[in-house]
Amino acid sequence: MEEYLFFDIECADGHNMCSFGYVITAEDFGIKEKRDILVNPECKFKLSRANSVPDINLAYSEAEFFAAPAFSEIYGELAGLLTAPSRVLLGHSVAADLGYIDTACARYNKKRLKLQAFDTQKIYAESDEEHRIRSLSGIMEDLGVNVAGLSEHKSCDDAEMTMLTVKEICRKYDVTLPELLQNAGDCVVNRRTIAAAHLRSMVNKALKNLRKKYPDSSGRKKIYISETVNPKNADARVELVKAVYRRGWGYTFNLSECDCIVSDGRYSAAEKEFLKSSPQVERASFAELGSKLKICVKSF
Repeated sequence: MEEYLFFDIECADGHNMCSFGYVITAEDFGIKEKRDILVNPECKFKLSRANSVPDINLAYSEAEFFAAPAFSEIYGELAGLLTAPSRVLLGHSVAADLGYIDTACARYNKKRLKLQAFDTQKIYAESDEEHRIRSLSGIMEDLGVNVAGLSEHKSCDDAEMTMLTVKEICRKYDVTLPELLQNAGDCVVNRRTIAAAHLRSMVNKALKNLRKKYPDSSGRKKIYISETVNPKNADARVELVKAVYRRGWGYTFNLSECDCIVSDGRYSAAEKEFLKSSPQVERASFAELGSKLKICVKSF
């Protein structure tokens, strides 16, 4: 039987964790375990942008954090919690939390944990199109959830509020937790989705500048790279997009806008359907794209 671990991480300086809080439930949301694990961040606390009033107020004193064990000492415990068999992970804006864990593993030379989790912020956004990005406290207010006795920025309490978000959504739509998650595949966050989001952000920044540099580019034929291509190097993808524009093409993330879809031979289900209904769209391998652009296209 699956267990559900809702978790939250607080950081001392935006990078180095100082607490890991969690609640473990069954699918009926009954809390089996709730705990805050304090972590010595072994760095100075920086909770404000301008060394003035802190942007956030943590639930414990700096002295309590510094008295706690360092990440290297609790790594085994956290790894056990996060990778236990039949355990499903969930977190609010969870890509950031997974990043903090990766940062700590790299800092202390620990084996990187292969994790994936459901992002409850995204799950909530799908139920409320008006709020695509919403804070945890804002979601509690939206849903009318009673959070008396729970403190924001106390990791285990934030984890419980994350759980209450999902519980209320299940109640609202009269579905079980497994049923909700079965239809939330696009809300799963892992290394691949984090890398893809980073790549998309970098390419979008580059596209903004390229459209200024080439103001007549809106009418150009557009290249689209299949989402099945695992992004390995965001900088390389940006350079490829720049070459696309230099050679008189455009670039798009919108499948319906593309004139040429580039892949290594695989296509997503949506791309297959699009190609069936759009026979005029050209297909190309990366080698063929290189020939078209007169450049050497390696791995993107």
